Amino acid sequence: MFPRSVARDLPERAHAALAPGGKLILEPQLADTVHDTGQGIATWRSLDNCPFSAGPHLLLDEPFWDEPARTATERSHVVDTESAAAERYAMSTCSYEASELGDLLGEISFERVEVHTSVAAGEEGATPDLFGLTASRELDAA
Repeated sequence: MFPRSVARDLPERAHAALAPGGKLILEPQLADTVHDTGQGIATWRSLDNCPFSAGPHLLLDEPFWDEPARTATERSHVVDTESAAAERYAMSTCSYEASELGDLLGEISFERVEVHTSVAAGEEGATPDLFGLTASRELDAA
């Protein structure tokens, strides 16, 4: 959910905050999942409530895919059915390959960067649209 221009800042801050030997665990969306989200179709729904509105409303969801930025944007238009007032919300998600994130963590001085199919305890708990990354902060030399 963070723009590429600031994506490095979060793991750098995590690295600085971790104790020596501490572990960072990430669970990002698969690149294909983000792409598929941006390639979806616009939909209208009539709802009694949702996170955007506590009362009856129409909800238009519009996905967009920006190939050069490898970013999916989801826009939600909420129209109150009583007042016809409309509000718009948007969320963008950058697509990252596991190797790209692994390389980034290595550049930040994380050690033992590993890619996992899941951060769940077992495959039965895995979320199919996510993958796991773990990395450790180096032990300080004594």
